[in-house]
Amino acid sequence: MVSEIADSLRTLLADKGYDSASNRKHCRGYGIEPHIPLREYEQTRAQIAARHSKRKTEEKLFNKLLHNRRALIESVNSAIKRTLGSYVNNRTASNQQKQVTIKAISYNIEHIARTIKVSILLELQ
Repeated sequence: MVSEIADSLRTLLADKGYDSASNRKHCRGYGIEPHIPLREYEQTRAQIAARHSKRKTEEKLFNKLLHNRRALIESVNSAIKRTLGSYVNNRTASNQQKQVTIKAISYNIEHIARTIKVSILLELQ
């Protein structure tokens, strides 16, 4: 299942909570470009001077404009959770995936229906 997901992903947008060398290495191993902002730690002057070159490279590769698109996904996610619930009932991963897919399709149908209803009301006026 991991390889199927990795084949379809090109870019990973995540928040600072996922900032780790192992996450970045894992993404790059599958050819995924991670866009994760770097966490800021309390550091001494010596630590700042000896900062790893990998972190500096990651900082240069980070695209803030691309990362800001994450908000679009987050807003759809929260809308689905508000309307259809934030839980899954199934225990196996494949059934959980099916349930989440059904929730996403249901949300899209509901969204389209609302759009059609609004356009019909506007035409009637």
